[in-house]
Amino acid sequence: TASDGFPRAPINGIQIVPINPTPNFTMSATPGTQTLNPGGKTTYTVNTSATNGFTGSITLSVSGLPANTTGAFSPASVTAGSSSTLTVTTTSSTPTGSFPLTITGESGSLSNTTTAVLNVSAAGGSGNPISIDFIGEDVAMVSTEVAGVVVEPNWNDATGVSSASPLTLLDSTGAATTATVTWNSADIWETPITDQPGNARMMKGYLDTGSNTTTTVTVAGLPTHAAGYKVYVYADGDNGSASRTGIYTISGTGITTTTINLIDAANTNFSGTFTQANNSAGNYVVFTINATGFTLSATGGTASDGFPRAPVNGIQIVPQ
Repeated sequence: TASDGFPRAPINGIQIVPINPTPNFTMSATPGTQTLNPGGKTTYTVNTSATNGFTGSITLSVSGLPANTTGAFSPASVTAGSSSTLTVTTTSSTPTGSFPLTITGESGSLSNTTTAVLNVSAAGGSGNPISIDFIGEDVAMVSTEVAGVVVEPNWNDATGVSSASPLTLLDSTGAATTATVTWNSADIWETPITDQPGNARMMKGYLDTGSNTTTTVTVAGLPTHAAGYKVYVYADGDNGSASRTGIYTISGTGITTTTINLIDAANTNFSGTFTQANNSAGNYVVFTINATGFTLSATGGTASDGFPRAPVNGIQIVPQ
């Protein structure tokens, strides 16, 4: 608008003024993943670099460590462009599993993070473990995914309620073995946890019993191992507010038939931590055998909602 009826928009000049970017820093951790046994110690190198002329000091911290584990930086504070060593120390009571770590660097109002993974694996003897994931209604694991109390890759994917023929098993290195597995169950199902690679994917899908049926899994052709094997059986079902007891029995030639009950607690789904059951609440049981094969039987026991179940999510066979 113009009071005289002659609208105009003059431009007398322009100034282009550079905006000084905010000084900042970035971080990274190497290696991205470390694996150790409970009671062991490992290290990561935390590297920092300056951006936009940052010259401040960076204070480091770590979160996400499992229980009974400590993390210490040397040095605890660095200047940008320098690195620090994060030493993670576990104890014999550190739980096994795969734990994502968040490493945080702070300088005044600035805060940046990087991530790493700590795998805590139960110690095994000479020889390579064999791991089987019963996919259920979840998706298959890929060879690079690591999972289990004994943290290993190359899980064998077992699809469907039963096996049309024996599945030849690979060991944790991806090499073929003489071992095979067959299985038969009434149904397959999955827990309501979010699917994601690793432990969650292994624990999400499972072989499911009916109210009056038994799931069987038979492994044959294991390499002879003088010290025998530990057999880890993972079990977590979609039981909602009900408490259900699964009855797990291992038997076979040269094996003393052994039964362990596992209570699938109400309102509890796998959240990343493995808890051993021994006629108690938990999400896995362990048998010890000295044989080249076995049959696992899973039968539903008592159930607060009247629907007994005994899920089988996965199995690991670990040389002692």
